Amino acid sequence: MKTNKIKAILAASAIALTSLVVYSCWEVKSINTPAEIKANSEFTLTMNTTIIVKESDRNDKLIAMFCIPADWEMTNCTYSTSGYGTWIAQAGITAGEFVDMEMVPIDDSILEDTEQLPYPQAMEKVYNKGGNYGDVKWVGFIAKDAQYITDLSGSAINSFDLIAKATFKTTDVNYKFFINCWLGNARDGFGLHGWYGRLDGEAADNEACTRVHTKVIEVTGGSSRKDMTLPDMVSTVPVEYRFGDFFCVNLQTNLEGAESALDGKEEVYLCGKAVLADGSTVVVDEVKKENLMIKKGNSSYSKYILPCLFFDIPHDTKITSMTVWFKDKTGNIVERCMAEEGWDLSQASND
Repeated sequence: MKTNKIKAILAASAIALTSLVVYSCWEVKSINTPAEIKANSEFTLTMNTTIIVKESDRNDKLIAMFCIPADWEMTNCTYSTSGYGTWIAQAGITAGEFVDMEMVPIDDSILEDTEQLPYPQAMEKVYNKGGNYGDVKWVGFIAKDAQYITDLSGSAINSFDLIAKATFKTTDVNYKFFINCWLGNARDGFGLHGWYGRLDGEAADNEACTRVHTKVIEVTGGSSRKDMTLPDMVSTVPVEYRFGDFFCVNLQTNLEGAESALDGKEEVYLCGKAVLADGSTVVVDEVKKENLMIKKGNSSYSKYILPCLFFDIPHDTKITSMTVWFKDKTGNIVERCMAEEGWDLSQASND
């Protein structure tokens, strides 16, 4: 890589120094989140990166994209820089570094250059759900203003550090998921040097300089739990139902690499807990013929239930939440589907 020197040149009446341009490698040093992330709150993620500059002579803007649960909000994003080396003060420009520079939500009028789609749709097309199983979305911010950087030969200074801070608003669900973090510049998008964030000449499977990085996020303190790092072993027919309805609970014991200890068992039994409107609970945990599921294949089981009958409560009793788990005929093998108590069934709203 040729050596570079970075010179920021701003005309006071023209361009504000606020974002970054042509890079050949984004090296993410760390993705930091609070030790505890609570439901119904806000938290800030910090991404520490080193950016190696190859060459430039133009204006451009930093873009930060994240894959998060569909019911979350991204409320703010800023960035700061350091390590530019010697600034050249010129035309009244004061040497210095950027601190908490403003970014704004990216809108659909800004198209990713390679896919020619708005960034959220382009991210979904190329990176899908970022390794998650469940309802997620891509959201992002773009630098409010553009920066001009010019490349000068003959200097050993060819990299700098960037810290991006993104704030997210959580909901009442204790999600476990892979948050995906992507940094890029508006002019190049995914097409930076031919591979999505990789250096010139690197093989497509070389991840050394990819700009998409992930971290497992776990939320606590909510009223329900959803693990999106693994495929859903439990589903219902119909998908939307009320706890007063007749519906089917399905269990897949071997799905996309996630295998349950119940896989292949001849007899699997449905168990559950219902929380009633008065705050009391009713539990069905025993192995009995009334809750034996129908085996529909080596890895597929199902059972139709009417919750009031399943829990042996009056038909007009209001159920506010319901959790299910599964057992073999001995009762010794229990599948709680990666949850502490069991799989939360979510009824449709009354709207």
